[in-house]
Amino acid sequence: MPFLKPAFAAAPQRWIFILLLAGLALAAYHRVGTLNFVNLDDPHYLTHNPMVAAGLSWEGVRQAFSLQVGVFGLWMPLTWLSLMLDVSLFGMNPGAMHGVNLFFHVLNVILLFHLALRLIGRPWAAFFAAALFAVHPQHVEAVAWVTERKELLSTLFGLMALRGHLRYVERPSPGRMVATAGWFFLSLSAKPMWAAFPLLLLLLDLHPLGRRDGGRMVLEKFPLFLLAALFSVIPLLGFELTPLQRLPVEDRLAQTIWAYAEYFRQTLAAWDLSPYHPYPDGGIPWSRAMPAALALAGVLGGSAWLAWRGRPWFGVGVLGFMILLLPVSGLIQGGQWVLTADRYSYPAHAMLFVGATAGAAEWLEAHPAWRRGVMMGCGLLLLLAMLSTWRQVSFWRDGESLWTQVIRHYPQDSLAWFQLGNHYLDAQRPDLALAPLTLAVERAPGNPHYRLSLALARLETGNHEGAAPLLQGLRKDEAYREVSGLVRGAMALTRAGRLDEADAFWERIGSLAAPRSDEAVEAAFQRAMNGLRRGEGEGGGGEAMRRFFADHPETAAKVCGSSRQEGRDGELLAARCRESGRSLP
Repeated sequence: MPFLKPAFAAAPQRWIFILLLAGLALAAYHRVGTLNFVNLDDPHYLTHNPMVAAGLSWEGVRQAFSLQVGVFGLWMPLTWLSLMLDVSLFGMNPGAMHGVNLFFHVLNVILLFHLALRLIGRPWAAFFAAALFAVHPQHVEAVAWVTERKELLSTLFGLMALRGHLRYVERPSPGRMVATAGWFFLSLSAKPMWAAFPLLLLLLDLHPLGRRDGGRMVLEKFPLFLLAALFSVIPLLGFELTPLQRLPVEDRLAQTIWAYAEYFRQTLAAWDLSPYHPYPDGGIPWSRAMPAALALAGVLGGSAWLAWRGRPWFGVGVLGFMILLLPVSGLIQGGQWVLTADRYSYPAHAMLFVGATAGAAEWLEAHPAWRRGVMMGCGLLLLLAMLSTWRQVSFWRDGESLWTQVIRHYPQDSLAWFQLGNHYLDAQRPDLALAPLTLAVERAPGNPHYRLSLALARLETGNHEGAAPLLQGLRKDEAYREVSGLVRGAMALTRAGRLDEADAFWERIGSLAAPRSDEAVEAAFQRAMNGLRRGEGEGGGGEAMRRFFADHPETAAKVCGSSRQEGRDGELLAARCRESGRSLP
Protein backbone atom coordinates (compact mmCIF):
# COMPACT_ATOMS: atom_id res chain seq x y z
CA MET A 1 0.00 0.00 0.00
CA PRO A 2 1.38 3.49 -0.76
CA PHE A 3 0.89 4.83 2.77
CA LEU A 4 2.99 2.09 4.43
CA LYS A 5 6.70 2.56 4.04
CA PRO A 6 9.22 -0.29 3.57
CA ALA A 7 9.69 -2.32 6.73
CA PHE A 8 13.36 -1.38 7.10
CA ALA A 9 16.11 0.67 5.59
CA ALA A 10 19.02 -1.17 3.97
CA ALA A 11 20.14 -4.08 6.15
CA PRO A 12 23.54 -2.66 7.28
CA GLN A 13 21.97 0.70 8.15
CA ARG A 14 19.15 -1.06 9.99
CA TRP A 15 21.52 -2.97 12.25
CA ILE A 16 23.60 0.12 12.93
CA PHE A 17 20.46 1.92 14.12
CA ILE A 18 19.42 -1.05 16.27
CA LEU A 19 22.85 -1.34 17.90
CA LEU A 20 22.92 2.40 18.58
CA LEU A 21 19.48 2.25 20.19
CA ALA A 22 20.41 -0.73 22.37
CA GLY A 23 23.64 1.02 23.36
CA LEU A 24 21.78 4.19 24.37
CA ALA A 25 19.35 2.24 26.55
CA LEU A 26 22.12 0.21 28.18
CA ALA A 27 24.23 3.31 28.82
CA ALA A 28 21.34 5.07 30.53
CA TYR A 29 20.15 2.07 32.56
CA HIS A 30 23.24 -0.09 33.11
CA ARG A 31 23.07 0.46 36.89
CA VAL A 32 19.66 -1.21 37.28
CA GLY A 33 21.43 -4.49 38.04
CA THR A 34 22.64 -2.98 41.33
CA LEU A 35 19.19 -1.87 42.52
CA ASN A 36 17.31 -3.51 45.39
CA PHE A 37 13.63 -4.05 45.95
CA VAL A 38 11.80 -1.04 47.39
CA ASN A 39 8.94 -0.79 49.87
CA LEU A 40 6.58 0.62 47.24
CA ASP A 41 4.35 -2.26 46.09
CA ASP A 42 7.33 -4.68 45.74
CA PRO A 43 6.26 -6.48 48.96
CA HIS A 44 2.71 -6.97 47.55
CA TYR A 45 3.90 -8.14 44.14
CA LEU A 46 7.12 -9.95 45.04
CA THR A 47 8.81 -10.37 48.40
CA HIS A 48 5.69 -11.01 50.50
CA ASN A 49 3.69 -12.70 47.74
CA PRO A 50 3.69 -16.50 48.32
CA MET A 51 2.48 -17.23 44.79
CA VAL A 52 5.42 -15.42 43.17
CA ALA A 53 7.97 -16.51 45.79
CA ALA A 54 7.18 -20.17 45.04
CA GLY A 55 8.29 -19.78 41.42
CA LEU A 56 6.61 -21.17 38.32
CA SER A 57 4.36 -24.17 38.96
CA TRP A 58 1.02 -25.54 37.80
CA GLU A 59 -0.59 -24.26 40.99
CA GLY A 60 0.98 -20.86 40.39
CA VAL A 61 -0.37 -20.81 36.82
CA ARG A 62 -3.84 -21.63 38.13
CA GLN A 63 -3.63 -18.85 40.71
CA ALA A 64 -2.26 -16.37 38.16
CA PHE A 65 -5.38 -16.74 36.01
CA SER A 66 -7.69 -16.55 39.00
CA LEU A 67 -9.63 -13.35 39.51
CA GLN A 68 -8.95 -13.63 43.24
CA VAL A 69 -5.22 -12.80 43.06
CA GLY A 70 -5.51 -9.31 41.60
CA VAL A 71 -3.47 -6.61 43.33
CA PHE A 72 -5.15 -3.18 43.46
CA GLY A 73 -7.94 -4.45 41.22
CA LEU A 74 -5.74 -5.58 38.31
CA TRP A 75 -6.06 -8.94 36.56
CA MET A 76 -2.64 -9.53 35.00
CA PRO A 77 -1.85 -13.24 34.62
CA LEU A 78 0.93 -12.64 32.09
CA THR A 79 2.80 -10.40 34.53
CA TRP A 80 2.46 -12.98 37.32
CA LEU A 81 3.81 -15.72 35.05
CA SER A 82 6.77 -13.54 34.08
CA LEU A 83 7.66 -12.77 37.71
CA MET A 84 7.27 -16.41 38.75
CA LEU A 85 9.56 -17.47 35.91
CA ASP A 86 12.14 -14.97 37.15
CA VAL A 87 12.04 -16.54 40.61
CA SER A 88 12.41 -20.04 39.14
CA LEU A 89 15.44 -18.94 37.10
CA PHE A 90 17.20 -16.53 39.48
CA GLY A 91 15.53 -16.82 42.87
CA MET A 92 14.24 -13.63 44.50
CA ASN A 93 17.22 -11.75 43.05
CA PRO A 94 16.57 -8.00 42.59
CA GLY A 95 19.55 -7.47 40.27
CA ALA A 96 18.50 -10.22 37.87
CA MET A 97 14.86 -9.14 37.89
CA HIS A 98 15.81 -5.55 37.13
CA GLY A 99 17.97 -6.89 34.31
CA VAL A 100 14.93 -8.63 32.82
CA ASN A 101 13.05 -5.32 32.98
CA LEU A 102 15.86 -3.67 31.03
CA PHE A 103 15.77 -6.48 28.45
CA PHE A 104 12.07 -5.87 27.81
CA HIS A 105 12.69 -2.11 27.59
CA VAL A 106 15.33 -2.64 24.89
CA LEU A 107 12.89 -4.88 22.99
CA ASN A 108 10.27 -2.13 23.14
CA VAL A 109 12.75 0.45 21.85
CA ILE A 110 13.72 -1.72 18.86
CA LEU A 111 10.11 -2.56 18.09
CA LEU A 112 9.12 1.10 18.22
CA PHE A 113 11.94 1.91 15.77
CA HIS A 114 10.58 -0.72 13.38
CA LEU A 115 7.02 0.65 13.63
CA ALA A 116 8.12 4.28 13.32
CA LEU A 117 10.08 3.42 10.20
CA ARG A 118 7.03 1.79 8.63
CA LEU A 119 4.80 4.74 9.51
CA ILE A 120 7.21 7.60 8.80
CA GLY A 121 9.55 6.13 6.20
CA ARG A 122 12.47 8.35 7.31
CA PRO A 123 15.22 6.34 9.06
CA TRP A 124 16.72 9.21 11.05
CA ALA A 125 13.31 10.43 12.24
CA ALA A 126 12.36 6.89 13.28
CA PHE A 127 15.72 6.54 15.03
CA PHE A 128 15.26 9.75 17.01
CA ALA A 129 11.72 8.80 18.09
CA ALA A 130 12.96 5.41 19.36
CA ALA A 131 16.10 6.94 20.93
CA LEU A 132 14.07 9.50 22.88
CA PHE A 133 11.79 6.68 24.02
CA ALA A 134 14.89 4.73 25.12
CA VAL A 135 16.34 7.43 27.38
CA HIS A 136 13.44 9.68 28.44
CA PRO A 137 13.64 10.17 32.24
CA GLN A 138 9.94 9.56 32.81
CA HIS A 139 10.48 5.94 31.79
CA VAL A 140 12.83 5.21 34.70
CA GLU A 141 9.89 4.26 36.89
CA ALA A 142 8.81 1.55 34.45
CA VAL A 143 12.31 0.11 34.01
CA ALA A 144 13.96 0.52 37.43
CA TRP A 145 11.01 -0.80 39.46
CA VAL A 146 10.48 -4.57 39.24
CA THR A 147 6.79 -4.21 40.07
CA GLU A 148 6.34 -2.30 36.81
CA ARG A 149 7.16 -5.36 34.72
CA LYS A 150 3.49 -5.13 33.83
CA GLU A 151 3.99 -1.77 32.07
CA LEU A 152 6.85 -3.14 29.97
CA LEU A 153 5.01 -6.31 28.96
CA SER A 154 1.79 -4.45 28.22
CA THR A 155 3.67 -2.05 25.95
CA LEU A 156 5.61 -4.84 24.23
CA PHE A 157 2.45 -6.66 23.21
CA GLY A 158 0.61 -3.41 22.51
CA LEU A 159 3.28 -2.49 19.98
CA MET A 160 3.06 -6.00 18.54
CA ALA A 161 -0.71 -5.51 18.17
CA LEU A 162 -0.03 -2.25 16.33
CA ARG A 163 2.37 -4.10 14.03
CA GLY A 164 -0.37 -6.70 13.46
CA HIS A 165 -2.82 -3.97 12.45
CA LEU A 166 -0.36 -2.53 9.94
CA ARG A 167 0.03 -5.98 8.41
CA TYR A 168 -3.76 -6.37 8.31
CA VAL A 169 -4.20 -3.03 6.54
CA GLU A 170 -1.50 -3.99 4.07
CA ARG A 171 -3.29 -7.21 3.16
CA PRO A 172 -6.59 -7.74 5.02
CA SER A 173 -7.39 -11.31 6.09
CA PRO A 174 -9.19 -12.97 9.03
CA GLY A 175 -5.92 -14.55 10.15
CA ARG A 176 -4.18 -11.20 10.45
CA MET A 177 -7.07 -9.71 12.39
CA VAL A 178 -7.01 -12.71 14.76
CA ALA A 179 -3.27 -12.18 15.22
CA THR A 180 -3.85 -8.50 16.06
CA ALA A 181 -6.56 -9.43 18.57
CA GLY A 182 -4.24 -12.06 20.08
CA TRP A 183 -1.43 -9.56 20.65
CA PHE A 184 -3.95 -7.12 22.11
CA PHE A 185 -5.23 -9.80 24.49
CA LEU A 186 -1.67 -10.47 25.69
CA SER A 187 -1.13 -6.75 26.25
CA LEU A 188 -4.28 -6.49 28.35
CA SER A 189 -3.32 -9.67 30.23
CA ALA A 190 -0.14 -7.94 31.39
CA LYS A 191 -1.94 -4.71 32.35
CA PRO A 192 -5.02 -3.05 30.81
CA MET A 193 -3.08 0.13 30.05
CA TRP A 194 -3.72 -0.23 26.31
CA ALA A 195 -7.51 -0.47 26.75
CA ALA A 196 -8.02 2.53 24.41
CA PHE A 197 -5.96 0.85 21.66
CA PRO A 198 -8.93 0.50 19.22
CA LEU A 199 -9.40 4.29 19.31
CA LEU A 200 -5.70 4.72 18.53
CA LEU A 201 -6.09 2.48 15.49
CA LEU A 202 -8.97 4.59 14.21
CA LEU A 203 -6.74 7.65 14.53
CA LEU A 204 -3.91 5.97 12.61
CA ASP A 205 -6.37 4.75 9.99
CA LEU A 206 -7.07 8.40 9.17
CA HIS A 207 -3.39 9.36 9.17
CA PRO A 208 -0.95 8.13 8.08
CA LEU A 209 -2.80 5.10 6.70
CA GLY A 210 -5.21 7.27 4.70
CA ARG A 211 -8.25 5.02 5.06
CA ARG A 212 -11.67 6.61 4.56
CA ASP A 213 -14.20 3.76 4.85
CA GLY A 214 -15.49 4.71 8.31
CA GLY A 215 -18.06 1.91 8.63
CA ARG A 216 -15.60 -0.83 7.78
CA MET A 217 -12.88 0.72 9.94
CA VAL A 218 -15.12 0.55 13.01
CA LEU A 219 -16.75 -2.80 12.27
CA GLU A 220 -13.46 -4.66 11.73
CA LYS A 221 -12.33 -3.53 15.18
CA PHE A 222 -15.36 -4.94 16.97
CA PRO A 223 -13.33 -7.83 18.53
CA LEU A 224 -10.81 -5.29 19.81
CA PHE A 225 -13.51 -3.07 21.32
CA LEU A 226 -15.01 -6.18 22.94
CA LEU A 227 -11.67 -7.13 24.53
CA ALA A 228 -11.15 -3.55 25.69
CA ALA A 229 -14.60 -3.47 27.31
CA LEU A 230 -14.03 -6.83 29.04
CA PHE A 231 -10.67 -5.82 30.50
CA SER A 232 -12.07 -2.46 31.55
CA VAL A 233 -14.78 -4.18 33.58
CA ILE A 234 -12.50 -6.70 35.34
CA PRO A 235 -10.68 -4.08 37.46
CA LEU A 236 -14.06 -2.81 38.67
CA LEU A 237 -14.50 -6.15 40.43
CA GLY A 238 -11.36 -5.55 42.50
CA PHE A 239 -12.04 -2.17 44.05
CA GLU A 240 -14.88 0.14 44.88
CA LEU A 241 -15.46 2.99 42.45
CA THR A 242 -15.41 6.52 43.82
CA PRO A 243 -19.09 7.58 43.78
CA LEU A 244 -20.24 10.71 42.00
CA GLN A 245 -21.58 12.08 45.27
CA ARG A 246 -18.04 12.17 46.68
CA LEU A 247 -16.32 13.28 43.47
CA PRO A 248 -18.76 15.00 41.08
CA VAL A 249 -18.28 15.05 37.31
CA GLU A 250 -17.03 18.66 37.28
CA ASP A 251 -14.29 17.80 39.81
CA ARG A 252 -13.26 14.73 37.80
CA LEU A 253 -13.09 16.88 34.68
CA ALA A 254 -10.88 19.41 36.46
CA GLN A 255 -8.53 16.64 37.63
CA THR A 256 -8.41 15.07 34.16
CA ILE A 257 -7.54 18.36 32.48
CA TRP A 258 -4.85 19.10 35.04
CA ALA A 259 -3.40 15.58 34.75
CA TYR A 260 -3.15 15.77 30.94
CA ALA A 261 -1.42 19.14 31.15
CA GLU A 262 0.94 17.79 33.81
CA TYR A 263 1.93 14.84 31.61
CA PHE A 264 2.78 17.24 28.78
CA ARG A 265 4.74 19.47 31.18
CA GLN A 266 6.74 16.58 32.65
CA THR A 267 7.50 15.30 29.16
CA LEU A 268 9.18 18.62 28.37
CA ALA A 269 10.71 19.27 31.83
CA ALA A 270 11.79 15.80 32.90
CA TRP A 271 14.55 16.57 35.39
CA ASP A 272 14.72 15.62 39.07
CA LEU A 273 11.41 13.76 38.98
CA SER A 274 9.68 12.41 42.06
CA PRO A 275 9.11 8.63 42.10
CA TYR A 276 5.71 9.20 43.67
CA HIS A 277 3.12 11.98 43.36
CA PRO A 278 0.65 12.07 46.27
CA TYR A 279 -3.00 12.79 45.70
CA PRO A 280 -3.51 16.45 46.72
CA ASP A 281 -5.84 17.16 49.62
CA GLY A 282 -9.12 18.38 48.22
CA GLY A 283 -8.27 17.33 44.67
CA ILE A 284 -7.65 19.90 41.92
CA PRO A 285 -9.72 23.10 42.18
CA TRP A 286 -10.77 24.85 38.99
CA SER A 287 -8.42 27.72 39.88
CA ARG A 288 -5.59 25.30 39.03
CA ALA A 289 -7.43 23.48 36.25
CA MET A 290 -8.22 26.60 34.20
CA PRO A 291 -4.58 27.44 33.32
CA ALA A 292 -4.11 23.76 32.44
CA ALA A 293 -7.22 23.89 30.26
CA LEU A 294 -5.89 26.94 28.41
CA ALA A 295 -2.54 25.21 27.85
CA LEU A 296 -4.26 22.09 26.52
CA ALA A 297 -6.45 24.20 24.27
CA GLY A 298 -3.32 25.82 22.90
CA VAL A 299 -1.69 22.45 22.18
CA LEU A 300 -4.80 21.03 20.53
CA GLY A 301 -5.51 24.25 18.64
CA GLY A 302 -1.95 24.41 17.34
CA SER A 303 -2.13 20.77 16.24
CA ALA A 304 -5.43 21.46 14.42
CA TRP A 305 -3.93 24.49 12.67
CA LEU A 306 -0.93 22.42 11.51
CA ALA A 307 -3.27 19.69 10.26
CA TRP A 308 -5.26 22.31 8.32
CA ARG A 309 -1.95 23.45 6.82
CA GLY A 310 -1.28 19.90 5.63
CA ARG A 311 0.94 18.76 8.54
CA PRO A 312 -1.24 16.39 10.60
CA TRP A 313 1.56 14.41 12.26
CA PHE A 314 1.81 16.68 15.31
CA GLY A 315 -1.90 16.24 15.93
CA VAL A 316 -1.62 12.46 15.52
CA GLY A 317 1.13 12.39 18.15
CA VAL A 318 -0.78 14.59 20.61
CA LEU A 319 -4.08 12.74 20.21
CA GLY A 320 -2.38 9.34 20.32
CA PHE A 321 -0.68 10.37 23.57
CA MET A 322 -3.98 11.46 25.10
CA ILE A 323 -5.83 8.35 23.88
CA LEU A 324 -3.36 5.94 25.47
CA LEU A 325 -3.55 7.91 28.75
CA LEU A 326 -7.35 7.72 28.76
CA PRO A 327 -7.59 4.70 31.15
CA VAL A 328 -5.64 6.65 33.81
CA SER A 329 -7.02 10.11 33.04
CA GLY A 330 -9.13 10.26 36.20
CA LEU A 331 -12.60 10.25 34.68
CA ILE A 332 -13.21 6.89 36.38
CA GLN A 333 -11.57 6.48 39.77
CA GLY A 334 -11.42 3.86 42.48
CA GLY A 335 -9.09 2.19 44.93
CA GLN A 336 -5.81 3.94 45.73
CA TRP A 337 -5.90 6.62 43.04
CA VAL A 338 -2.98 8.85 42.05
CA LEU A 339 -3.45 11.82 39.75
CA THR A 340 -0.26 11.26 37.75
CA ALA A 341 2.51 8.69 37.67
CA ASP A 342 5.59 8.65 35.46
CA ARG A 343 5.03 5.01 34.50
CA TYR A 344 1.71 5.86 32.83
CA SER A 345 3.51 7.93 30.23
CA TYR A 346 5.61 4.94 29.08
CA PRO A 347 3.22 3.58 26.41
CA ALA A 348 1.73 6.98 25.58
CA HIS A 349 5.13 8.50 24.75
CA ALA A 350 5.53 6.00 21.91
CA MET A 351 2.86 7.79 19.86
CA LEU A 352 3.82 11.30 20.99
CA PHE A 353 7.46 10.85 19.98
CA VAL A 354 6.60 9.25 16.63
CA GLY A 355 4.15 12.04 15.80
CA ALA A 356 6.50 14.83 16.90
CA THR A 357 9.54 13.50 15.02
CA ALA A 358 7.49 12.78 11.88
CA GLY A 359 6.09 16.31 11.94
CA ALA A 360 9.57 17.78 12.49
CA ALA A 361 10.96 15.71 9.63
CA GLU A 362 8.26 17.01 7.29
CA TRP A 363 9.04 20.58 8.35
CA LEU A 364 12.77 20.08 7.74
CA GLU A 365 12.08 18.89 4.22
CA ALA A 366 10.49 22.26 3.53
CA HIS A 367 13.25 24.15 5.38
CA PRO A 368 16.52 22.32 4.64
CA ALA A 369 18.66 25.24 5.85
CA TRP A 370 17.69 24.33 9.43
CA ARG A 371 18.73 20.68 9.10
CA ARG A 372 22.19 20.93 10.70
CA GLY A 373 20.99 23.04 13.62
CA VAL A 374 18.02 20.76 14.29
CA MET A 375 20.22 17.64 14.16
CA MET A 376 22.65 19.18 16.66
CA GLY A 377 19.75 20.15 18.88
CA CYS A 378 18.38 16.61 18.74
CA GLY A 379 21.75 15.19 19.72
CA LEU A 380 22.01 17.60 22.66
CA LEU A 381 18.46 16.72 23.75
CA LEU A 382 19.28 13.00 23.74
CA LEU A 383 22.44 13.63 25.77
CA LEU A 384 20.57 15.66 28.40
CA ALA A 385 17.77 13.08 28.57
CA MET A 386 20.28 10.26 29.02
CA LEU A 387 22.11 12.11 31.82
CA SER A 388 18.81 12.84 33.57
CA THR A 389 17.77 9.19 33.26
CA TRP A 390 21.15 8.00 34.55
CA ARG A 391 20.66 10.25 37.60
CA GLN A 392 17.02 9.26 38.08
CA VAL A 393 17.93 5.56 38.23
CA SER A 394 19.92 6.20 41.43
CA PHE A 395 16.76 7.24 43.27
CA TRP A 396 15.50 3.65 42.92
CA ARG A 397 18.54 2.11 44.64
CA ASP A 398 16.54 1.22 47.76
CA GLY A 399 13.71 2.46 49.92
CA GLU A 400 15.87 5.08 51.62
CA SER A 401 16.94 6.82 48.40
CA LEU A 402 13.45 6.54 46.89
CA TRP A 403 11.49 8.05 49.77
CA THR A 404 14.16 10.66 50.48
CA GLN A 405 13.67 11.88 46.91
CA VAL A 406 9.89 11.95 47.37
CA ILE A 407 10.28 13.95 50.58
CA ARG A 408 12.45 16.49 48.74
CA HIS A 409 9.49 17.15 46.45
CA TYR A 410 6.66 16.66 48.97
CA PRO A 411 7.98 17.35 52.50
CA GLN A 412 4.46 17.52 53.95
CA ASP A 413 3.38 14.09 52.64
CA SER A 414 2.83 11.76 55.59
CA LEU A 415 3.03 8.58 53.50
CA ALA A 416 6.56 9.40 52.34
CA TRP A 417 7.79 9.82 55.93
CA PHE A 418 5.96 6.63 56.96
CA GLN A 419 7.52 4.58 54.16
CA LEU A 420 10.99 5.93 54.91
CA GLY A 421 10.55 4.90 58.54
CA ASN A 422 9.30 1.47 57.51
CA HIS A 423 12.36 1.01 55.31
CA TYR A 424 14.57 1.56 58.36
CA LEU A 425 12.43 -0.82 60.42
CA ASP A 426 12.78 -3.53 57.76
CA ALA A 427 16.54 -2.88 57.70
CA GLN A 428 16.70 -3.44 61.49
CA ARG A 429 17.56 0.23 62.12
CA PRO A 430 14.79 1.35 64.50
CA ASP A 431 16.96 4.23 65.72
CA LEU A 432 16.82 5.80 62.26
CA ALA A 433 13.11 5.00 61.92
CA LEU A 434 12.04 7.08 64.93
CA ALA A 435 12.36 10.55 63.36
CA PRO A 436 10.48 9.91 60.07
CA LEU A 437 7.76 7.88 61.79
CA THR A 438 7.26 10.61 64.39
CA LEU A 439 6.81 13.12 61.57
CA ALA A 440 4.35 10.79 59.82
CA VAL A 441 2.20 10.50 62.97
CA GLU A 442 2.34 14.27 63.51
CA ARG A 443 1.05 14.85 59.97
CA ALA A 444 -1.63 12.14 60.15
CA PRO A 445 -2.32 11.33 63.83
CA GLY A 446 -5.44 9.33 63.02
CA ASN A 447 -3.68 6.76 60.84
CA PRO A 448 -3.37 3.46 62.77
CA HIS A 449 -0.65 2.10 60.45
CA TYR A 450 1.59 5.05 61.23
CA ARG A 451 0.99 4.69 64.99
CA LEU A 452 1.80 0.98 64.86
CA SER A 453 5.13 1.49 63.09
CA LEU A 454 6.12 4.28 65.48
CA ALA A 455 5.21 2.05 68.44
CA LEU A 456 7.36 -0.76 67.04
CA ALA A 457 10.30 1.60 66.56
CA ARG A 458 9.97 2.82 70.15
CA LEU A 459 9.76 -0.72 71.49
CA GLU A 460 12.82 -1.78 69.50
CA THR A 461 14.78 1.16 70.92
CA GLY A 462 13.71 0.41 74.51
CA ASN A 463 11.14 3.21 74.88
CA HIS A 464 8.36 0.96 76.21
CA GLU A 465 6.51 3.77 77.94
CA GLY A 466 6.36 5.79 74.73
CA ALA A 467 5.05 2.81 72.77
CA ALA A 468 2.33 1.77 75.24
CA PRO A 469 -0.26 4.50 74.52
CA LEU A 470 0.15 4.07 70.76
CA LEU A 471 -0.41 0.32 70.97
CA GLN A 472 -3.31 0.55 73.38
CA GLY A 473 -5.03 3.05 71.13
CA LEU A 474 -4.45 0.72 68.18
CA ARG A 475 -5.93 -2.29 69.96
CA LYS A 476 -9.06 -0.35 70.91
CA ASP A 477 -9.50 1.18 67.46
CA GLU A 478 -12.42 -0.81 66.08
CA ALA A 479 -11.81 0.63 62.61
CA TYR A 480 -8.38 -1.01 62.51
CA ARG A 481 -8.89 -4.63 61.52
CA GLU A 482 -5.60 -5.54 59.83
CA VAL A 483 -4.55 -8.77 61.51
CA SER A 484 -0.96 -8.68 60.25
CA GLY A 485 -0.40 -5.26 61.82
CA LEU A 486 -1.84 -6.40 65.14
CA VAL A 487 0.41 -9.48 65.03
CA ARG A 488 3.46 -7.23 64.64
CA GLY A 489 2.35 -5.24 67.67
CA ALA A 490 1.70 -8.36 69.75
CA MET A 491 5.10 -9.87 68.90
CA ALA A 492 6.86 -6.62 69.72
CA LEU A 493 5.12 -6.43 73.12
CA THR A 494 6.09 -10.03 73.81
CA ARG A 495 9.75 -9.32 73.03
CA ALA A 496 9.54 -6.32 75.36
CA GLY A 497 8.20 -8.54 78.16
CA ARG A 498 4.84 -6.76 78.34
CA LEU A 499 2.90 -10.02 78.36
CA ASP A 500 -0.45 -8.74 79.66
CA GLU A 501 -0.60 -6.11 76.90
CA ALA A 502 0.50 -8.71 74.33
CA ASP A 503 -2.31 -11.02 75.47
CA ALA A 504 -4.84 -8.24 74.91
CA PHE A 505 -3.56 -7.98 71.34
CA TRP A 506 -3.71 -11.76 70.78
CA GLU A 507 -7.28 -11.75 72.09
CA ARG A 508 -8.22 -9.04 69.55
CA ILE A 509 -6.49 -11.00 66.79
CA GLY A 510 -8.40 -14.13 67.74
CA SER A 511 -11.69 -12.25 67.54
CA LEU A 512 -10.90 -10.82 64.08
CA ALA A 513 -9.46 -13.95 62.48
CA ALA A 514 -11.65 -16.67 61.00
CA PRO A 515 -12.20 -19.64 63.38
CA ARG A 516 -9.50 -22.32 63.07
CA SER A 517 -7.52 -20.11 60.66
CA ASP A 518 -3.74 -19.89 60.94
CA GLU A 519 -4.02 -16.49 62.61
CA ALA A 520 -6.57 -17.71 65.17
CA VAL A 521 -4.45 -20.77 66.02
CA GLU A 522 -1.32 -18.61 66.31
CA ALA A 523 -3.14 -16.24 68.67
CA ALA A 524 -4.22 -19.13 70.92
CA PHE A 525 -0.69 -20.58 70.92
CA GLN A 526 0.96 -17.28 71.79
CA ARG A 527 -1.42 -16.66 74.67
CA ALA A 528 -0.61 -20.13 75.99
CA MET A 529 3.11 -19.42 75.61
CA ASN A 530 2.71 -16.18 77.54
CA GLY A 531 1.06 -18.22 80.29
CA LEU A 532 4.15 -20.45 80.41
CA ARG A 533 6.45 -17.43 80.50
CA ARG A 534 4.59 -15.94 83.45
CA GLY A 535 4.27 -19.10 85.50
CA GLU A 536 7.50 -20.84 84.49
CA GLY A 537 5.40 -23.85 83.53
CA GLU A 538 3.39 -24.06 86.72
CA GLY A 539 -0.24 -23.44 87.54
CA GLY A 540 -2.24 -21.40 85.10
CA GLY A 541 0.52 -21.24 82.54
CA GLY A 542 0.80 -24.97 82.14
CA GLU A 543 -2.97 -25.42 82.08
CA ALA A 544 -3.34 -22.95 79.18
CA MET A 545 -0.87 -24.93 77.07
CA ARG A 546 -2.58 -28.23 77.98
CA ARG A 547 -5.87 -26.81 76.72
CA PHE A 548 -4.17 -25.63 73.52
CA PHE A 549 -2.71 -29.11 72.92
CA ALA A 550 -6.13 -30.66 73.47
CA ASP A 551 -7.92 -28.19 71.17
CA HIS A 552 -5.28 -28.23 68.40
CA PRO A 553 -3.67 -31.69 68.31
CA GLU A 554 -2.28 -31.31 64.77
CA THR A 555 -0.61 -28.00 65.59
CA ALA A 556 0.66 -29.45 68.87
CA ALA A 557 2.30 -32.32 66.97
CA LYS A 558 4.01 -29.85 64.62
CA VAL A 559 5.13 -27.62 67.48
CA CYS A 560 6.58 -30.48 69.48
CA GLY A 561 8.13 -32.07 66.42
CA SER A 562 10.09 -28.98 65.46
CA SER A 563 12.63 -26.71 67.07
CA ARG A 564 10.21 -23.77 66.95
CA GLN A 565 11.31 -22.21 70.26
CA GLU A 566 14.82 -21.72 71.58
CA GLY A 567 16.32 -20.81 74.94
CA ARG A 568 14.10 -20.65 78.02
CA ASP A 569 10.93 -20.67 75.88
CA GLY A 570 12.12 -23.88 74.27
CA GLU A 571 12.70 -25.52 77.63
CA LEU A 572 9.23 -24.55 78.88
CA LEU A 573 7.57 -25.83 75.72
CA ALA A 574 9.61 -29.06 75.73
CA ALA A 575 8.42 -29.79 79.26
CA ARG A 576 4.78 -29.47 78.17
CA CYS A 577 5.41 -31.69 75.13
CA ARG A 578 6.96 -34.42 77.29
CA GLU A 579 4.13 -34.13 79.77
CA SER A 580 1.61 -34.71 76.96
CA GLY A 581 3.55 -37.69 75.61
CA ARG A 582 4.52 -36.03 72.32
CA SER A 583 7.87 -36.66 70.66
CA LEU A 584 10.61 -34.03 70.54
CA PRO A 585 13.17 -33.46 67.73
